[in-house]
Amino acid sequence: MKHEYELVPFYSSILDDFFGTKFENPERKKLPAMNIQEDEKTLKIDLRVPGMKKENIHVSYENGYLTISGSNDKECKEKECTDKECKGDKKYLRKEFCCCSFERTISIPQEHYMVNDAKAEYKDGILHLCIPKVEEKKSEPTKIEIM
Repeated sequence: MKHEYELVPFYSSILDDFFGTKFENPERKKLPAMNIQEDEKTLKIDLRVPGMKKENIHVSYENGYLTISGSNDKECKEKECTDKECKGDKKYLRKEFCCCSFERTISIPQEHYMVNDAKAEYKDGILHLCIPKVEEKKSEPTKIEIM
């Protein structure tokens, strides 16, 4: 069933859509995988962010847009190893852990969803958001008498 409104993700760049991840810079922000489900009563958003602490994940809603962001700043705070410092026990032969951050934004019309009543849970590396829908008022048929 199509709605007149759509949940529209914002992409970091049009080139990403065109080229995909083939030319992606590994130091760039990576977008975590997201699933969005809708039923009669709720909108459910699941975002896969393994290794993140829930304290480092932020969810905000403003002007019809839900933004989920986070950063794992533990690796960012570690100083880069210079040749002098690498003489000790901190010599890396290969270092793939890096500071990672992300931001996902989707349009969620407030007239269709009760964002203020949203519930969020972070479990096993997945952020679960559940946003109740605004109940549609069913109008009862009115009988109009003909004179």
